[in-house]
Amino acid sequence: SVILCKWTIVGRYTERQAIVPSWYFLRWWFVDRIVHLWEIWLGSFLKDTPVIWVFYTLLGAKLHPNVQVKRFIREFDLVRVGADSSIQHDITCRRFRPWSSSKDELEIVFRPVTIGQRCIVDGLVGPGSTLGDDCKVNKLASISEGARVGNNTLVDGNPATGEYYE
Repeated sequence: SVILCKWTIVGRYTERQAIVPSWYFLRWWFVDRIVHLWEIWLGSFLKDTPVIWVFYTLLGAKLHPNVQVKRFIREFDLVRVGADSSIQHDITCRRFRPWSSSKDELEIVFRPVTIGQRCIVDGLVGPGSTLGDDCKVNKLASISEGARVGNNTLVDGNPATGEYYE
């Protein structure tokens, strides 16, 4: 029912900005609340099982079949994860943009997240970020929105800094 609800109400998530409260925002918010309830009541028992991989794939996430999903994913269509990677921190592809002096409206921004092959994600990956192959994002590390992390990089700290490792 969550899958049917997402495809019926939102369809495919795309990279975009939406004004709060717009029709798109309200549809996103409704589906987000349904997914949140699913995570509380059922999803927490399915983490790190093949069932959660199937669930996220049916919702539109592009996950290689042998990705370990130990945490939750949102805005599914905007997530791409390569082979042999491990997701140990929640992934969201959205950010609320604060009011500015030039705009009177609050906005929510949706941007894709791409994670390469053989990556371990144990820290925050911001919307619009791309991780190369063989990266490790340490616990409590925070990759900024739109960051590009090269191959064979160990990411640590907040804000994140990276160093080459083998």
